[in-house]
Amino acid sequence: MSIFQCIECKALHSLVVDEREGTVVCKKCGRIQIDKLIDDGPEWRNLTEEDGSRDQDPCRIGAPNNELLSDKGLCTVISKHETHYGLARWAQRSMSSSQDKTLSMTFSEIDDFCHILCLSDSISEEAKKIFRVLFLKKVTKGKSHIGILSAIIYCLCRKYGNKIPLKEILNINKITKNEIVRCYNTVKIHAPEAAINREDFSLFAKLAINFDFSNEMVTKCAQAMKKIKDCNLMVNEEEMALACAISLMVSWMSGKENLYPEDLRKTSGISEDDIRKCYRKLFLKRFFIFNGLGDKWSIATVANF
Repeated sequence: MSIFQCIECKALHSLVVDEREGTVVCKKCGRIQIDKLIDDGPEWRNLTEEDGSRDQDPCRIGAPNNELLSDKGLCTVISKHETHYGLARWAQRSMSSSQDKTLSMTFSEIDDFCHILCLSDSISEEAKKIFRVLFLKKVTKGKSHIGILSAIIYCLCRKYGNKIPLKEILNINKITKNEIVRCYNTVKIHAPEAAINREDFSLFAKLAINFDFSNEMVTKCAQAMKKIKDCNLMVNEEEMALACAISLMVSWMSGKENLYPEDLRKTSGISEDDIRKCYRKLFLKRFFIFNGLGDKWSIATVANF
């Protein structure tokens, strides 16, 4: 792989990387230009089950961190081998709390549920985060466990536009419609990010494609739009102009301070004056609308266009 000019013979495109030795060498004069290159690849060759060496895998990196567990999945796991099976069992009991065990079992149920419905991994991960929030708030006590999971999945399907009928979810989990309605109202109150209107979410998702918004930023925009509609605020404003103003404010709240009304004008087709006018009205009510969607300092220091 040629990279630059040799410092000895001045030949162009004559340098190659010797990955085995970790050096950069000129293939014409043999001069070593750089030595001790750092290899970012794996430490060893990862052996698979087809090699007949499942129990002799030398890979030492382990599983990725799990942000949904209290210890982030960093605890030591002892292999359940015949010689120390009892030690592994007692170690697992001592290191895993009852809360982590409940969450782990529920996460497995969510994975199975999403697999049956052919849902994406992103919906599965978001469902786990929402259930963890409800579980830590102790909202799930006294409620149907399967009903809460069904309500969360149903909310996320509506949010992302998956056309899965409610009857299919009811038939899979063997629950009644009244039961899932009660759980749906609970999820809607304690996890409003799951019960966002699909039309609002898709509206901001279209704007996010052009400005590299994260999924969290799109969710905040949709939550702000939902709060404005529920409280009958700014009823005379055009929906697209209001969406542009909300996107602009969330962008500055999140630290992306390179977005301006003229950029949104090119994407949305709304005039720059209308966006500025709507933004100034939103600016006066920003502490009420964005309460809980960001820290007070970021809300207070957004720009006023």
